Amino acid sequence: MGGAGIFFSSSQFPGTISTNKANQNNIFANAIGVEYPGADTIDAELNWWGSPTGPMHVASPGGMGDAVVDDGNGVDYDPWRTTAVGGTPCGVGPATNLTLEPDTATNPVDTMHCVTATVTNMFGIPRMWTCNLR
Repeated sequence: MGGAGIFFSSSQFPGTISTNKANQNNIFANAIGVEYPGADTIDAELNWWGSPTGPMHVASPGGMGDAVVDDGNGVDYDPWRTTAVGGTPCGVGPATNLTLEPDTATNPVDTMHCVTATVTNMFGIPRMWTCNLR
């Protein structure tokens, strides 16, 4: 886990920071996803924050992705992507690993059984499916 995935400096010439944009990125596995300590608003919409629930932020209490640190409204992150951006070095890419949970199980006939399949790409980005089998 590193520092901020994207850091915008508040020392940029006043009135010009809001022209910066960060869209269609995979921002995840950082201590902070985006940090901006200034007063202008930066467009950081349509990014993948590492969770379909969006980034962690005071205005988004259900967000489980990388955190957005700002003055409360300096980073406009909504709407966000609910899946990773493909075609990038940190994109979805082809599946390279499959994990099933549980590995093995025995259940009585005609009872429900839940299996979770997690597929990851070469960058470790997961895709998870859960199904109930009978």
